[in-house]
Amino acid sequence: ASFLKNVKNDMDRAEQYYERAVRAAPNHAANLGNYATFLFRVRGEHARAQKLFLNSIKLNPKHANNLCNYASLLKKVFKRFDEAESLYKRALLVEADNPTILSNFANLLKKKCNSSAHPDELQIKDLSKAKRLYLRALKADPNHFMAKRNYAIFLRDFPLMRDARDSKCRHHDLKVRPVYISDVVPLAPSPRSPVGFQLQTLIE
Repeated sequence: ASFLKNVKNDMDRAEQYYERAVRAAPNHAANLGNYATFLFRVRGEHARAQKLFLNSIKLNPKHANNLCNYASLLKKVFKRFDEAESLYKRALLVEADNPTILSNFANLLKKKCNSSAHPDELQIKDLSKAKRLYLRALKADPNHFMAKRNYAIFLRDFPLMRDARDSKCRHHDLKVRPVYISDVVPLAPSPRSPVGFQLQTLIE
């Protein structure tokens, strides 16, 4: 199913295989989570995706990928940020150095502060935590593309979070693969940082 979706771009046949996998092993947490992620990200069938995620997590409460992907659904679609944060924390208890989970958790904290040009004390705490999560992700995998990209966007949007270490980052050199764009903020210049930190979108 993943080959048909990611390589062949044949979503209809991919879904058929996801469905077959779930019918063949209805209590297989990974299969349920994979199909739920497909329904969420490809089909936009959020209610069905949520039901499958809940079943998958009930079957395996420590499946890090399912916890992370369900958190993304809650964050992006249902705006249930507190529940999403709880799921990211649970996922990190299972895989503490997973750069994708760390980066996505940081994205959530950033998103909670996006509406404010002048963060208050509580938002500053969230932003500081987000920065620590991005740095943990990059420490775990210095070449993790999305962690680097998301951290660059974070520094662009919240220049008050920059420090001397960040001056070494060449954010304008980051290349963005369009396939990844769905889970991050647009690359428009930020009103908080009108000069610099504008990222270039290139197709590889």
